[in-house]
Amino acid sequence: MTSDETAKELERIAKQIESLFEAEKEQHPKYLVSALGIALGDDLKKLKQLTNRGLNDFIQSHLSHRFRLEHMGVHGNITAVVDNAVNSAKPLQLTPSREQSPRFHPRFWAAFSVPAKGEVRILNKDTYSFEDVPSEEAPKDALTITKDLIVPADEDRRDEKIKANIASWLDQNGLPADKFVASKRAHSQTFHQQSGSLLDAIIATLDHRQLQSTTFTLDVVATLLRTPRG
Repeated sequence: MTSDETAKELERIAKQIESLFEAEKEQHPKYLVSALGIALGDDLKKLKQLTNRGLNDFIQSHLSHRFRLEHMGVHGNITAVVDNAVNSAKPLQLTPSREQSPRFHPRFWAAFSVPAKGEVRILNKDTYSFEDVPSEEAPKDALTITKDLIVPADEDRRDEKIKANIASWLDQNGLPADKFVASKRAHSQTFHQQSGSLLDAIIATLDHRQLQSTTFTLDVVATLLRTPRG
């Protein structure tokens, strides 16, 4: 590819980024770079091949007249694209005390802590179940969690980072935290339903790490399966 062809291709990708931002700016004035990369699809691979640089560098070098990058989260490890025309205050960082921190439903918490097996995690906001799929298989209207918001198992101060990523995700999707708080939904769903076994109730109550560290003998499992909850 000649230098002129390269320049034209990079200009096309820059316009594509502007178009994607325009399509999302009403709902997401702070467009996560990770989500933008997924939306670009093959153009992101082409961009990296042509420039040997990442999406952040490209935005700063080719689109700084239009956009700026803002770092979000407690540790500033989440990057979002923001229109230069928008005067933005310092991004809100989640630093709650133990008393103020919401206790999220274990399955919702797991969506941000269980290691990802695909590029995009699709979340069911009613049941909190999730599945990992390649980016091209994610439905357009699906509620998704990008891989950069899923905290690795060996991360330091892991719980703080999960809380920060949840806060960023809720803000990105315009969702209130109380829809995912355990005290409002998990308690009634887990302990007041009379259908299902006691084993189902235990699995629904424990988070991912508790499930990993809990073991039962087969006779106990059989007993729990036979015992109705309630």
